[in-house]
Amino acid sequence: MSVMKKAALATALLCGALTATTANAATPINISGGSVSTTGPTDYTNLLGNLTKFDSSLGTLTAAYLTVGYSFQSTITVSATTDSTGSVRTESAAQFQSTDAGVASVLNQLVNTTQAGIGAATLIPAAYDLLGNSSIYSVGPSTVTSKDFASNGSGSTVFTITGASLSAFIAAANSGTFDVSAKTLTGLLLSATGGNAAAAQQTNATSSFAISYDYTATPAVPEPATWMTMILGFAMVGYGLRRRSAAFKLA
Repeated sequence: MSVMKKAALATALLCGALTATTANAATPINISGGSVSTTGPTDYTNLLGNLTKFDSSLGTLTAAYLTVGYSFQSTITVSATTDSTGSVRTESAAQFQSTDAGVASVLNQLVNTTQAGIGAATLIPAAYDLLGNSSIYSVGPSTVTSKDFASNGSGSTVFTITGASLSAFIAAANSGTFDVSAKTLTGLLLSATGGNAAAAQQTNATSSFAISYDYTATPAVPEPATWMTMILGFAMVGYGLRRRSAAFKLA
């Protein structure tokens, strides 16, 4: 193989090594920060768990995706001492919270679409407010004095976080987590006509939360073998140019 061919081959190897080094930095990567969920009776506060913040040593965080979900399953019992007709359904809400001030601020901005007021209780920012399906009832001495009805609801939303809000989810050297808790409550919406009706509900609710991150990786430092290839490449290119210059002078 001629010196020039060797020099060209070395240049190609050198360019390939440099390209491989910089390619990693341009490829967006998605990783999970975990997910948590809990199920229990309503009117409770229960710690869901801890999620992982983005490790800043991996690269530059470009976006975070919060997935918030809430669902409930109710059994409503309607009873009456006289004939009664009407409709009945459950309203339920979950409030997502965190003791991490930065995360709590982002939750309040994103999740709170409406303030949830059920009876004397109110859930303020970061509340998920859901109405269950409505049932038409007819009870009373002429039929039966009580009936059971199902009233369920569910919702899930993925929120995309960019810009300054991302700082709340960044930690150094894989050292950061944040907690999430859910406070839930439930109430009844009863519309009675023509009778003395009463209703009671029994509800279980499931709250869930997940996060994932998009980031651009920090450019990798070339390994020793790559450095050696680069040095040999430069040497062969220089040697080839020197030989070509010497040959040109002799001619």
